Amino acid sequence: MLKPGGLVITMCPAWEYNYRIYFEDYTHRTPFMLGSLRDILLIHGFENIQVEFFRQLPILWSGWGRWLVPLAKLTRVLTPTQLSRRSKWVRFSKEVMLLSSARKPDNEP
Repeated sequence: MLKPGGLVITMCPAWEYNYRIYFEDYTHRTPFMLGSLRDILLIHGFENIQVEFFRQLPILWSGWGRWLVPLAKLTRVLTPTQLSRRSKWVRFSKEVMLLSSARKPDNEP
């Protein structure tokens, strides 16, 4: 339940980046891409929808940390998946997520 005017924030694996490992987690039921996540929020009447790719590496979130994004992208492509169990940097470079936010309209019928 979300009150009128409430904000919903979701995070789920980005299918286009995680398709090889997506179903290793039994809770992953419906694969989403940028467009499909935006569409499901639109279909359910949400407004002010924003959907973007997100990496779960806190060092990348700061202003100067954005310089490390290319390194994370290279890590995702060049590093073997087996190293994901040993290194959080490798794991979260490979597991790109979708982060979305949307607002429920105030004028619900």
